[in-house]
Amino acid sequence: CAFNGSGAVCGQAACREGGVLSAGCKPFVQAHCRDHPEDRECDLYGYGDDCLFLPSSAPCAAGACNLLPDAYDVRRCDQVIADYCGSLLGSRDPECANQGFGDPPSEFTPQHRQ
Repeated sequence: CAFNGSGAVCGQAACREGGVLSAGCKPFVQAHCRDHPEDRECDLYGYGDDCLFLPSSAPCAAGACNLLPDAYDVRRCDQVIADYCGSLLGSRDPECANQGFGDPPSEFTPQHRQ
């Protein structure tokens, strides 16, 4: 376990026993990364500040999109992204437009004056 801090994640019994990818540990990882997005370990689990999609969105939270070699699953991650970007929430995420899904949200589109 390589998260910063002495007990927020690594000190939790659920994380020590089931690993940081376990369902029992997930709330501790989410809470830690919400409070400390600068922790580079959070990026590996999709909760850091380097996820290109909106924070806590499906692509940032999905285990299949996790950047750890044993967890990342390109096909499943692509499906998570496609499902998310095809949803109402995803239609408001500028990264979905960057990925080729729909149009950029109007608040991210430069306004031209006539």
